[in-house]
Parts: sequence; structure tokens; C-alpha cells
Amino acid sequence: MQDNHENRIRALAYQIWESEGRPIGHESRHWEMASILAREQGTEELKKAVTTATNNVVAETFNIDPASGVSLSVEAKNF
Repeated sequence: MQDNHENRIRALAYQIWESEGRPIGHESRHWEMASILAREQGTEELKKAVTTATNNVVAETFNIDPASGVSLSVEAKNF
């Protein structure tokens, strides 16, 4: 898992480096920026996963058929 996270940061840092015209000597700043982006993206993915899981539990608990058209709007917050 750590390798995937580090690889994601590395890829983001590379994209940042390229987008800035490949400057020399900014590796630390690019890595820090990429770390922040990866953390934020991970949080958004977690929110989506929790929201989906919660909606599934609510639908299952109350026997709501997804094809019924009933809209579930439980949203995960405070991550």
C-alpha cells in the first residue's frame, strides 16, 4: 500500500515538474505539493466510498430497490 501511495506522489510530482517547465532545484517543493494533492485525492475517494457504502446499507435496511427511482442522498462528511 505504501508503495502505491509513494508511486502516486512520484507521478504527481513529475506532472508538476513538467507543468512548470522542468525547473532544476525544486524537487522538494514538487514532492510536497504532490503529497498534498495525493492526500486530498485519497480523502475524496474515501468520502465517495463511505457515501456509497452508507447508501447501500440504507437501501438494504429499508428494502429500497435501486430501480424504484427512490433517491438516497446520504453523504459522508468531516473527513
